[in-house]
Amino acid sequence: MGYSATWKVLEDLMIDLIKKGVTVPSKVVEDLRNAKLMIQISETPGAKGELTTKVDEFLGNVESILLADAQKTLGNEYVDEWLKRIDETNVQCATCIPSEPKKRRKQIHNRNSSRPKMGESRTIWDLNY
Repeated sequence: MGYSATWKVLEDLMIDLIKKGVTVPSKVVEDLRNAKLMIQISETPGAKGELTTKVDEFLGNVESILLADAQKTLGNEYVDEWLKRIDETNVQCATCIPSEPKKRRKQIHNRNSSRPKMGESRTIWDLNY
């Protein structure tokens, strides 16, 4: 959950900067997308711990570029407000209990129900969909 919350705050920061007329580099948008993808992959069972370092790298790049651009155009007070939000999410996530990864439900297939038997002819209308 920690990375997801931080990602959401950085996404909100990017949206707010765009609304205020600040141009956001395409690399930042790409890194934010990559971070989201890596977060989703890391939440699956069997994911490797190496993904967390990549997520940290992507989120760190996004944070530094966005805050630097915000400081140039909107000032220190604006940056301090967003830094507090980012720190709050990091503190909340440090104290929260990690959730269990999502488990996939296995579908039970009755193989005999849709297969025609030898010598039996079926049309598409006979199948139960």
